[in-house]
Amino acid sequence: MSVVTNYLNRRGIELDEEELARALDQLLGEHLVAEESARLTKQAEEVLERVAPRPRNRAVVEATAATVAESIELVSTSRSVETVAGGLGLDPSRIRHRVSDGSLHALRVGRRLLLPAWQFSPDGAPLPSLGAVIGALPADLHPLEIAAFMTSPHPELQVRGRALSPAKWLAGGGDPAPVIALAESLAVPA
Repeated sequence: MSVVTNYLNRRGIELDEEELARALDQLLGEHLVAEESARLTKQAEEVLERVAPRPRNRAVVEATAATVAESIELVSTSRSVETVAGGLGLDPSRIRHRVSDGSLHALRVGRRLLLPAWQFSPDGAPLPSLGAVIGALPADLHPLEIAAFMTSPHPELQVRGRALSPAKWLAGGGDPAPVIALAESLAVPA
């Protein structure tokens, strides 16, 4: 068993290496993240050294490793079309239709669609007004940027003095208008 497969199995992530590699290739593309990131563990440095030997800039390596970790988290917590459909009592074709009409967000991994978990409330239902929020997001926003936007607290979304993420705000029945405004503010002026 390879180091990567062993790591995924220990973490309970049900992806094979080929699927993970396809997902990372699609999510990372040619993008590198900003240099501010968490430090690598010794084990992560050893694995990275095996798959991408030096020379390399340490800050770039750490930023790339952080992006890889975020990508693995996003892919491994995402749900298949069939899982979402089963949970909602719908035919999988209805879920695919909702992805194509923009009322659900999906990652394409090879031929599969994976639906990130952030867009579902604890009971498994899609967040209220999700389609309007997805429609307000810039079309060129990277899936990791979308996930970060939807799961990070925003000071504009406060309940009893506590900032909430857009996902928690919507799940709690908050007015979608401020989330839509925040989503629209992500557009880079031309």
